[in-house]
This record gives sequence, structure tokens and C-alpha cells, in this order.
Amino acid sequence: MTAPIGAVMILKMIAKFTHSCLAVRLSAGRHP
Repeated sequence: MTAPIGAVMILKMIAKFTHSCLAVRLSAGRHP
């Protein structure tokens, strides 16, 4: 079965949000 387009979009948004959060944390950790 293929996942609904809405669910896929939500998952992609969550992935982008978490990735950007991790990137900000890493940047802040490297350059406090």
C-alpha cells in the first residue's frame, strides 16, 4: 500500500524541522 500524500508531506515537514533543529544545535555547540 502507498502512503497518503498528506501523510508523506507531514513526514517530510517533520524531517526538515528536526534536521534544521539539529543543525542549529550543532552550530551553536561549535560556536557558542
